[in-house]
Amino acid sequence: MPTLYQTIIVALIATFIILFLGKTGLRTKFRDWNDKIGISIVASMLDCDFCFSFWTCLFVAIGFWIFGYEPHFLVLLCAPPITRYLL
Repeated sequence: MPTLYQTIIVALIATFIILFLGKTGLRTKFRDWNDKIGISIVASMLDCDFCFSFWTCLFVAIGFWIFGYEPHFLVLLCAPPITRYLL
């Protein structure tokens, strides 16, 4: 899969996941749970759209790698800003 195509697909899937978690309220529940157990850095990263989009893009890219697509590290640098723009 070409790098540009993979970057766009990773950004779109990550955007969908973030919007879905925000719409269902799971994002705030997960953030509150992390505050409750004392992991404040994860809770603050869940509030930041850029941080959350980076980690979501990372997990989506790892999923692509598991399913047989070639991993490109450029995707991890380019997909989060695109995801942030789409949000």
